[in-house]
Amino acid sequence: MSDTRLNNNIKINNKNKKGLSFFDYLIFAIIIYLIFIFLQSISKPHIPKYEIVKGDVFENTSFRGIAVRQTKVISSEFNGFIQFLVADGSKVGAKTNVYAVTTKAINTDNIIKVDNSALSSEETKNIIKSQSNYFDKFSEKNFDQIYALRNDVSSNLNHNMSELIQSQIKKEIDAKQLNGDIYTSKNDGIISFHIDGLEGINLEKAKELLGDNGTKATNVISNNDKVSKGENIYKIVSSNKWQLITKINKDTKSRLETIVNKVNEANKNLLNKELPQVNVKFAKDDQIVSASFSLSKYNGKDLLILNFSDSLVRYIDERYLNIELELNNDEGLKIPNTAITEKKLIEIDKDYYSDGRIQFVSKGGMQLKSVSCKYASDGKYYFSPEALKGITKINSFTNGDIYDIKRKPKTKTFTGVYNIRTGYANFYPVDIISKFDNYVIVKDYSDFKYGPTEYTPIALNGDKIHEGETIF
Repeated sequence: MSDTRLNNNIKINNKNKKGLSFFDYLIFAIIIYLIFIFLQSISKPHIPKYEIVKGDVFENTSFRGIAVRQTKVISSEFNGFIQFLVADGSKVGAKTNVYAVTTKAINTDNIIKVDNSALSSEETKNIIKSQSNYFDKFSEKNFDQIYALRNDVSSNLNHNMSELIQSQIKKEIDAKQLNGDIYTSKNDGIISFHIDGLEGINLEKAKELLGDNGTKATNVISNNDKVSKGENIYKIVSSNKWQLITKINKDTKSRLETIVNKVNEANKNLLNKELPQVNVKFAKDDQIVSASFSLSKYNGKDLLILNFSDSLVRYIDERYLNIELELNNDEGLKIPNTAITEKKLIEIDKDYYSDGRIQFVSKGGMQLKSVSCKYASDGKYYFSPEALKGITKINSFTNGDIYDIKRKPKTKTFTGVYNIRTGYANFYPVDIISKFDNYVIVKDYSDFKYGPTEYTPIALNGDKIHEGETIF
């Protein structure tokens, strides 16, 4: 009786001893995995991320430069009162009558009464334009431009009067009614009555002057001024080609270097090499002129040298010119420089890649494997070495050729960023449009299969992460 009860108790106890269910094992595995992830996360440095945004390049491209021209200063050959026979900015040839010096001042009112009827329509238009430009830009800071306005108006009036005055002076000198002489130019060139003492400078001297404030005093000789023999009275510029040199910031230098690199690349296939060009807007009159350029350095400062082949007359009286470079405002994706890194990718020809797959021989025979391509161009596909890990040779889909990607891989280095959207580091090549001190502008790949797009989260420190690395 007692044995029976004991056996029954044993059976009951055995029924209560159930094994762990699948659900129990699953919960246990998840807990272990979470502990592993937690331990891994605290043992790894935190990878800061950056969410890509669209960016435009807007920068200060306004600068003040020094003009360098091929100039010769002419001095008076006689003591007396000067009367110019050509207008400021006139083109003269050798033996052209330029000025007269007489022992008494000449009252031009007795020669001609100037009114609108004495001016051509073009001369009247030039005077109105000069006045309009001055009043449009008037401010206390550029009040001194009133003198430039005066000279512009005077130049237009002088041009109209010069022939009549010259004829009358010559007649009076020949008739012994006036003591003096008429003097001719010994060189071809453009006449300017503005002398600032910097007529002999070259580019090297101009570099030294870039540190001043650009307020060099200009001496302007006017009609009926008393001059002495040997005194500088005008200058003549012998070439239409002239230069402007200015300091630039690093961002502008970077953008100009991009232009230079593109021109150099294009020149590889050209017999007649082209020069890099940039459009220059002059603050004086808002005129836009194209110029070739080169980059230089002086005392650690970045310099831009602009080369002009026209517009000499328009700015011949200006030594210091305010300009603005018309650089295209690049649009794309703005990415910090710290996120940019480089990575070697394996190049595979299109014959070895079909429908997103490669084929290779393993112990089990021919196998297919899906592999994501990082970049494609001109029938070439590029893959990260990690994606092809464990594969030594791949077979062509078209002719059976074999490509040994382990021993003889073709590689190409790409510039790019690491996309971390999925929680794993995924290298994306980028096409940089413009470089700056702290960031770059890259092409927006929204309409393409490869590359980052707006709002893509990327690793902020691209050189501290690797392909496939888990991001916490």
